Amino acid sequence: VKRSELRHRHCIVHRHSKMATIARAPQFVSHKLTCSRNRVVRQHAFRSIHHSRLPASKGRASSRCIVGMASASASFPEAEVVGAVQDAKDALKEAIDSTNRGVKGGTMGRARVAECQVALEKYGVLEDLDTSMLAGTWRLLYTSAPDVVSVLQLEQTGLFQIGEIYQAFTAEGGVENVIKFSVPYLLQPLGPGGAAGLTLRVEASYEIRGPRTIGLAFLEGKVGELRISDFLEQLLAPALLPRTFVQMQILQLLRDLELKFPLRGNLPGGMSAPPVMGGGLAYQLTYLDDTTLVGRAAGSGGTFIFERAADDELDVAASGDIFEF
Repeated sequence: VKRSELRHRHCIVHRHSKMATIARAPQFVSHKLTCSRNRVVRQHAFRSIHHSRLPASKGRASSRCIVGMASASASFPEAEVVGAVQDAKDALKEAIDSTNRGVKGGTMGRARVAECQVALEKYGVLEDLDTSMLAGTWRLLYTSAPDVVSVLQLEQTGLFQIGEIYQAFTAEGGVENVIKFSVPYLLQPLGPGGAAGLTLRVEASYEIRGPRTIGLAFLEGKVGELRISDFLEQLLAPALLPRTFVQMQILQLLRDLELKFPLRGNLPGGMSAPPVMGGGLAYQLTYLDDTTLVGRAAGSGGTFIFERAADDELDVAASGDIFEF
């Protein structure tokens, strides 16, 4: 009898224990599913972070560019967008700093600049382009255009000094490309405010051809604003001796020297660019605001990155009062 009672009690306890386990089962299953789901989310987030990172060789600037590209596709308050745009600009300038306007840096350096440029350009498509902001003077920071890079590379020969390169737009549709340069010992050295020994100016006109495209038509080039060095002036007309009429005429001729030549084709920045409808060269404005201008010449013309310069910078550089014979 006792053995039967013990067996009966054991069955009851086992039955209650099993029922309690079954009652708690949905909670266990739910908890297990929740943990599994959280694990999948964490793994997905880890993979996203892992894949967004770049190799160490890409440099800090490239990592910042990736952040800018991600931010451009998200919806943020206006203040955060402004901050993200400034971060993208800073990253672009940081990538440009070591390239000497596109001459140095090699393949990796150009790749970093291109990556940061694309990150900034993503903000340019968020709103309509205000072409009225084109008016003013822009100083070249970087270019990948082969013909302009070849001009900048002349400095590596030691025979030339390449100064500031400007692009000035007027509200009436005029454009002027300006290159400042010098020749050691023969011309005045490069100075502050864009001063130089010689200036190449290329006059052009532009026309709005689309929401982000302008057509450029080059008209005339001229070389002038010659400023000879003190050394060359002493050779031509020594200060210790009376200057003759011929010497004075030579100095005056050099001061007034200006060579003009008409242009019938493409120029630096658009050498390989195809013509657009109605003539001219296609130039796409991929980013434009109060301080920064980014453009891409059609075809293999390359890219150009400018920062706004003071409007009187070119006037000061062209002034004849800086250097006197």
